[in-house]
Amino acid sequence: IDRSLLDAGGRVLIAPRDAVARTVLSVQLPIRRNGRTVATVRLDASLRPLLAETAMVALLAALMAGGLYLTVDQLALRALDNALDSLQFTARERDRALREASQALAQLARQNARLKAASDELARTRDAALSADRSKSMFLAAMSHELRTPLNAIIGFSEVMARELYGPIGHEKYRGYASDIRASGDHLLALIDDVLDLSRVEAGKLVLRREPLDVAEQVRACCRLIEGRAGGAGVELDFERPAGGDGGVILGDQVRFRQIVLNLLTNAVKFTDRGGRVRVDIDASGAETVLIRISDTGVGMSATDLDRAFRPFEQIDVGASRPSEGAGLGLALTRGLVREHHGTLHIDSALSLGTTVTIGFPRLQDRPTAGQGQALSLGHALGDALLDNTPGAT
Repeated sequence: IDRSLLDAGGRVLIAPRDAVARTVLSVQLPIRRNGRTVATVRLDASLRPLLAETAMVALLAALMAGGLYLTVDQLALRALDNALDSLQFTARERDRALREASQALAQLARQNARLKAASDELARTRDAALSADRSKSMFLAAMSHELRTPLNAIIGFSEVMARELYGPIGHEKYRGYASDIRASGDHLLALIDDVLDLSRVEAGKLVLRREPLDVAEQVRACCRLIEGRAGGAGVELDFERPAGGDGGVILGDQVRFRQIVLNLLTNAVKFTDRGGRVRVDIDASGAETVLIRISDTGVGMSATDLDRAFRPFEQIDVGASRPSEGAGLGLALTRGLVREHHGTLHIDSALSLGTTVTIGFPRLQDRPTAGQGQALSLGHALGDALLDNTPGAT
């Protein structure tokens, strides 16, 4: 900044030693005395440094703005590139997922077609099996009916020969042969009856003649029938009478009910060694069910044998020392008859420890009077008599 002094006429009285560089900003201030301007002070200031600094600041600002722009531009471009890469990756993943889904759908369609074919084949096989089972049942029923007629004749004539009703046979051995024919005929007839009963149960054609049955009385009668066989086999048969004498009353077919109990008692005696024991007890304490337990100390069965025991014509291997008897229909028929009575059958068994069979029947809640029971028994007895006197009736 240079300072100059001018007089009232504008002449320079005091000049600066060095003139400032242009451009110059000049300011003049008057000097007054008694209200009259006597001189003027002029200040000259150079604007070049300010302009230089402003230019540098502007340049620096421009550089910073350019750098910031480039930085933001690069960041935006990088973000856009990343976004594009992400979108491309997502698109590729989507396309891959669509391809996999399409392949899975195609595989599922093929699998569904195979399953449908297998299901159709199983349905055809099931229908064929059902048809074969029905044919088997019809064949067994028809053959059983056809075989019973000649068997009855064989049994009857062998009985006549064994008793020598029309005179002596002539030789003692013939009488023994006739007794053997009768025993074999009875055995074969029993097998045929079992086959016929089983085919009826499987076909749902078994008709039960239901009447009130005193369980204790029926079981006691069965035990009396089996006592001779048990004694001959050296097996102790123990019937435990229910406490209080109440053995419970059920609604069932007397013949079929005794068939159930006799089958189970026969098996128990057959598979119990000499000196063993068969125990029968009745539990009528339940309000809805009467239970009958038949336990023995026999050879028992394994878990695998238990599964096989209920299959028709299956016989459990109990060792070479014990002969096989029967055709393997006893348990299968017994289970079917129990189900026809709306009952249950359960077996607990272990090898060499014996077997316990528990059968349960629905209890008859309203026990009939004595007159009603006698009427029912009389009606069934009359029906049996009519059937026995009707040719071909079964």
